[in-house]
Amino acid sequence: MRRLIVTMAFLAVSTVGCAQARSAQRGESSGIRGIVTVDTGCPQVMDTPCPRRPLHARLVIRAAGSGHPVVHASSDPDGRFRVPLAPGRYTIVPLNIDNAPAPTAFPVSASVHRGAWTTIAIEFDSGVR
Repeated sequence: MRRLIVTMAFLAVSTVGCAQARSAQRGESSGIRGIVTVDTGCPQVMDTPCPRRPLHARLVIRAAGSGHPVVHASSDPDGRFRVPLAPGRYTIVPLNIDNAPAPTAFPVSASVHRGAWTTIAIEFDSGVR
C-alpha cells in the first residue's frame, strides 16, 4: 500500500513537470512573477503603512493541494522573481534564504493561465515592533 502511495505521488509530480516541459517546448509563456518585500520594523500604531524593502528569499512552489514541490526558486537581491509554470493552481511557500526564524511570511496562492503571467506580492513580517 505504501509503495502504491509513493508511486502515485511520483506520477503526480512527474505529470506536472512534463506539462511544464511541453508548455515550454510549444513556446507558450506562462508562470508567476512578482516581488518579495519585508517591513522595516515600525511601531504598532501608525497613520501610514510601514515602509518595505526588497528581500532575497527562497520560494517553494507546489501544485495546489499537493505536498510535493514542483519548483524551487528564489527572488533576486532586489526581491524580484519570475518562474515559468504550466497553467494551474499553485501555492508559493516563502522561506528565509538563510533558514532564520524571522522574518516570516504566509504561503500565497496563485492561478496561472495559459499564455499569461500572474503577478503576486509576497510580504514578509520582520517581527520588529
